Amino acid sequence: MVFEAGMGSAASQWNHIQRELSSRYRTIAYDRAGVGGSDAADSRPTLERIVDDLTQVLDALGETGPVLLVGHSWGGPIVRVFASLHCSRTTGLVLIDATSATVVSGAMTVLNVAAFGVNSLLFRLRRTHAFKRGLLPEGESPEIAAADMDGGT
Repeated sequence: MVFEAGMGSAASQWNHIQRELSSRYRTIAYDRAGVGGSDAADSRPTLERIVDDLTQVLDALGETGPVLLVGHSWGGPIVRVFASLHCSRTTGLVLIDATSATVVSGAMTVLNVAAFGVNSLLFRLRRTHAFKRGLLPEGESPEIAAADMDGGT
């Protein structure tokens, strides 16, 4: 099972679900470029580039498929495009409050790219400034705290 988080959300949003499922299934969640613990991307965060990143993650892990893809919010279009490009590597899709395909096409693409950049910047700022200001409870992970600040998304 491969978990794809929503825009600006870290892989840690899946921690509880992975904990429940990992005794029966192999589960994979990762931080997209510029989110969570990962470095910023070298190029614009287009849907195509993000799908390519997912493909590279699976290749690096030796996951040739088929995999069940779980996408939340903006993770929905990512897993849908991956599935359409890699039918033989995909066993199914689970879409949780997935963003509509019309939102990620046409004129909206420019706005989505800008939103990715802003969300990525805000996530990094929350992660670093929360520690500096002592806003996190002792021992709390910045990724989990950021997910809590976003209402779990």
